[in-house]
Amino acid sequence: GWSKKIRGVTSTRIGGMDFTAPECLVGHEHDATADIWSLGAIIYNLASGSVPFPEATKEKRNGEKVTTADVMMTYSLMRKGLVAFPIALPVKMQNLIRQCMDPFPDQRITCGDPDMKDLKKHTWFRDFDWDQLEEGLMEAPWVPFVDGPEDLQNFTKVPAKEKIIKWSEADEAMSAWEPDFW
Repeated sequence: GWSKKIRGVTSTRIGGMDFTAPECLVGHEHDATADIWSLGAIIYNLASGSVPFPEATKEKRNGEKVTTADVMMTYSLMRKGLVAFPIALPVKMQNLIRQCMDPFPDQRITCGDPDMKDLKKHTWFRDFDWDQLEEGLMEAPWVPFVDGPEDLQNFTKVPAKEKIIKWSEADEAMSAWEPDFW
């Protein structure tokens, strides 16, 4: 994944549309509340196996080409906060995701709270021990068996569909577009 450390606000974006806050997609200045939106999208994805707005996602379109209309419809749903939830997702989780993915950055859970107290106190995390997590004492709920550093048995083999493009000198030159990026 990609990340970018910012101080205050920025107007650049990193990442794919499925996990990017709507204000980032149109180049508006944004702050850490955009990360809270992305957190909601990631929670949705991990819990459901899908993305919150699949309209412009190639994997969900059976190989069809994504059109500008698909992208615009997705953006419209994001701006309206219209997330459709699978029935199997618990109501408390849906509530957390909605609070993270509020279309208005200043209304998102934790807005203005760098310690994220509101998020940590959300009912979905009622039995979660944040102190144990921060101290590195929390045990993993599942530890996969690994038979050495090159063991791939826990990964699904997926055939390559697209040609792999290697990093070139042209890419290197393009990466200098923002000096504070790295």
